[in-house]
Amino acid sequence: MPPSLGRSRPPTLPRPPGPARGWRGLLAGLVLATAAACMHEDGADSAAAPVDPHDVRVRWEATGIRVSWAGPGPYRFGMAEHGNSPGRWTGEDCAAGVTLDGLPRPAACHELEGEVLLRYGAPPTAVRPGQSTAFHPSDAGGPADARTIEEYARGTSYFFAVGDACYRWSAGAQNYQPWDGCTDW
Repeated sequence: MPPSLGRSRPPTLPRPPGPARGWRGLLAGLVLATAAACMHEDGADSAAAPVDPHDVRVRWEATGIRVSWAGPGPYRFGMAEHGNSPGRWTGEDCAAGVTLDGLPRPAACHELEGEVLLRYGAPPTAVRPGQSTAFHPSDAGGPADARTIEEYARGTSYFFAVGDACYRWSAGAQNYQPWDGCTDW
């Protein structure tokens, strides 16, 4: 006899404790896994909102480059000279590094928090991340004049990263392959 003609359905029993089943269980599992993946061990959310480019400041001054971010926590900052010059400085790009005297050197990356002045004049082999830079817009080694600083700053591309998100900006940054995958500002 067909089930619709007089047979009743067996009673529904409660589900045993354990993992959820069906599409609702799959959805709940995905939500929990995603939430867990977005949390660092310290409980901080790694899926942070995008950074507003107006919150990042780079100022070339007479004695160094002042970098600041208005957001919370640490960030990474890098720079590279752009253009076709074979001797352009890329040793502080947080990615590719540079070859000096025939030897590859790892990239310096400035890991910073708040506002920091990166002092000009470090030898290329002795850049101290977070403290000094090999960039120096003055050939004489002393404080640079405003016009020279402006020209030098225009020839530099910038990299900024917080968490897993990275950003790049300036006229040449979009063509700098080590930063492919970063958001353009």
